[in-house]
Amino acid sequence: VESTSEIEVTYNIATVRDLLLAGFTGGDLRQLALYTSRPALKPLIHEFGSGDGLRTMVEKAITFSQKQDCMADLLAEVEAANPRQYARFEARLLA
Repeated sequence: VESTSEIEVTYNIATVRDLLLAGFTGGDLRQLALYTSRPALKPLIHEFGSGDGLRTMVEKAITFSQKQDCMADLLAEVEAANPRQYARFEARLLA
């Protein structure tokens, strides 16, 4: 019996990007990062520059989440913040 911590989950990054672009404005994404209750995501806010547009912020959020191995945390926050858009993309999130 394997524990879930040993199972590697692979996300469809193009779908994650499309979900973030469809579900958020730059301000929304900044607020998600600023007010997250998930410790792994708290440093994400520091990745965003003041002049970053939505596309840049989405790429930074994805890169951060991949490097910090916290994509599940990001997607949980996305689902909580915008359940309607999350539901539209959910079936395609796993690669």
